[in-house]
Amino acid sequence: MTTRLQERLSKAGLPRMKFHELRHSAASLLTAQGVPLRTVMDVLGHSTVTLTANTHGHLYDEAPQEAAQAMDRALGQLGSLRRQGVK
Repeated sequence: MTTRLQERLSKAGLPRMKFHELRHSAASLLTAQGVPLRTVMDVLGHSTVTLTANTHGHLYDEAPQEAAQAMDRALGQLGSLRRQGVK
């Protein structure tokens, strides 16, 4: 399996990496795209969200800032609607 993995990585123009590194890369890419933790859990085949969060939780370091930005956008839209007279 290792030889086949390395061949496929090479054909895809990716560097050599271990299977575990590929899994971690998948978690990183999914997280960066905003995929919910529950879905990442399913893709990785973890038994619980806790396992996924404990293993890949450091990938969510930007989550608090993203949540704050989302709240700012929502409140800005709400303020704009109220100024327009929408309840």
